[in-house]
Amino acid sequence: MNSKPRRIKDIKFILNNLRDQDLQELRAAHGDNWKKITYENTRRLDKKYCRVGFMDNGEPILMYGIVPCPNEVGVIWMLSTQNIEKEQISFLRQAKDFINQSSKKFKILCNYVHADNTLAIKWLKWIGFTVESPKVIGLGKKEFLFFYKECI
Repeated sequence: MNSKPRRIKDIKFILNNLRDQDLQELRAAHGDNWKKITYENTRRLDKKYCRVGFMDNGEPILMYGIVPCPNEVGVIWMLSTQNIEKEQISFLRQAKDFINQSSKKFKILCNYVHADNTLAIKWLKWIGFTVESPKVIGLGKKEFLFFYKECI
């Protein structure tokens, strides 16, 4: 798997081919307008904070990044297609490298993950994030878990 700065066509492809658990998470967080909200938020990000991962055949399979916040906090995120499961080992290796590089710029990386997004929770724990107990948030009043990693 290789990654490059995001392009509009890659954002659209991934949003139209989301992994089921990522789709449910976006619906729970943003309601029926999830696609427009996610597209606009992602499109506005500086390219250095939004990347796309590709399979060897050139198909986009995930997009990820960090939204910089005050006090050296970074809100880390990722969305993927179903094909990410074919590239899990490569993805997890690159994810650890990305986290290690990001740790030089941020004191804390954090976000929320939908409680039903079991694969993402498993990945987060493997990468070294602490995952807390569920809290009800979002437009859909669904359970989300706060996760974080202190970068000391």
